[in-house]
Amino acid sequence: NYTPTLVTTTVEHAPAATQVSKTAEAPLASLVAAAHSSGVELMLSSAYRSSTDQQTTYNELLARNGAGYVHEYVAAPGASEHQTGLAVDIASVTHGCDIDANACSLDANGIAWLRTHAPTYGFIERYPSGKQSITGVAGEHWHYRYVGVPLAKALTNAHLTLDEFVRQIAPGYAR
Repeated sequence: NYTPTLVTTTVEHAPAATQVSKTAEAPLASLVAAAHSSGVELMLSSAYRSSTDQQTTYNELLARNGAGYVHEYVAAPGASEHQTGLAVDIASVTHGCDIDANACSLDANGIAWLRTHAPTYGFIERYPSGKQSITGVAGEHWHYRYVGVPLAKALTNAHLTLDEFVRQIAPGYAR
């Protein structure tokens, strides 16, 4: 039942991706502005989702894509990082994405720019490819989590996921 302190994002977004944690909004806006200055146009395809919203997403994707897909890509209601308001799905700006989040995708330039620059703004690629056995989620190059600049830089430089970090500093917590 957790609900963070939310604000309406100033970042361009798909229709349902309107709110983020107050903590993450300014760094997120700075990240997207810096990308824009570099010629990379980004927007949000997903942001805060309540447990009820996550249940709807879970059910829709289960019906559309099956249990295998849901098991790899969709958190159970009450277990999604989107519920914290600190996780966002980032997409390349397209006309389709601003109408329907299902039409969103992140192009190669956006992927490369985010991998290089997101930690400077406190964001990590939360589910990198090749780390599914650690994170429990298949690679999602579009899913970013705000953790603050020092931790984002440290995790990225050490090639660690948030899960690996938590296991190192609080081994029992990850269970």
